[in-house]
Amino acid sequence: MGTSISGPLAIIYMDMVERQLFFYNPNLCLYARYVDDIFILTSCKEEAERIFHTMNNINSHINFTIEYPQDDSKQALLDFIVTTHQASNPTFEFHKKSATKPIFINKSSAVPAQLIENLIANEISRISERCSTKTSKTEHLEKFSSLLTENC
Repeated sequence: MGTSISGPLAIIYMDMVERQLFFYNPNLCLYARYVDDIFILTSCKEEAERIFHTMNNINSHINFTIEYPQDDSKQALLDFIVTTHQASNPTFEFHKKSATKPIFINKSSAVPAQLIENLIANEISRISERCSTKTSKTEHLEKFSSLLTENC
């Protein structure tokens, strides 16, 4: 991903991989990709292994890796956690990695007020979009509100 052409080439390549994947696995429960992170929800571990091997056999120069849920039902991906008690009805919850520090830009800093307002609005939007239950959304919005109170 070093040169300006590498991003579009990676997208074109992944489109080719996905077309082959969907051709051989037309009944995937859920497939989502963001740049180079892929989330595939399958009905069983054996199906996940089969898909993983299919993807790795497309090109010997590209190696995909696989991660399984740590407690057999939850998997972190980007900034959310997917809970898959039922493959047909997964739930999503906003998530911040444990390495993320609980800080936010102080309102008395030299950062323009409009930028701070936009950052706050963006974070609220991210939380709202990534929570599939009202309880989870309320919990994470309250945590963010506390963070703002502590840091501003």
